[in-house]
Amino acid sequence: MGAEALKKVVDQTTQQRTAEGKSPFQFKTIPQGAVTSIWAAVVAPADGGQYCANCHVGKILSDDVIITAAAKV
Repeated sequence: MGAEALKKVVDQTTQQRTAEGKSPFQFKTIPQGAVTSIWAAVVAPADGGQYCANCHVGKILSDDVIITAAAKV
């Protein structure tokens, strides 16, 4: 993805977050981006085949679930 396309995505995301009363989009720092990988290797349950995000085991949805920006899963 080129710099212009990335800027457009970030700008659109920030506009949407602002409209929802949320803070503007910000990229994670390198330590913030690395922490889930470290958490998954050291702390997460070793059940295998799990998806981790933001230091939590994520919920896997079936293919027929429609995800929208307003959806809370």
